[in-house]
Amino acid sequence: MPYDEELAVELLGRTDHGRLAASLRAMPFLALARHVVVDGRVLLRLHRGPGYHRACLGSVVAYGTDNLASAGPGESVWSVQIVGRCEAWSRPRPTARCSDPRHGSWTASPSTRSI
Repeated sequence: MPYDEELAVELLGRTDHGRLAASLRAMPFLALARHVVVDGRVLLRLHRGPGYHRACLGSVVAYGTDNLASAGPGESVWSVQIVGRCEAWSRPRPTARCSDPRHGSWTASPSTRSI
């Protein structure tokens, strides 16, 4: 993995939410999403209600996060933007379970879908 990609993944691991950009019926939309980084891959968790998870599957999406609101005094401010093809992820592997209490449970529930 090139250095810029490694740095982006490392920075993504410092936050637990961001903004997803995609399109639904040819109209662009932004959605808030939670994320976790597992084995260098970014897993997104979206609310299932509006159907955004279905719009993203198989599509190229953009995802971004930053520390603009949380940077402490003297801490560098950063922003990360990634682009990639979105695939479904429904059953966590034992090594992929997230034990960080900030992220809560990553088992799919009726109101969320991990992608």
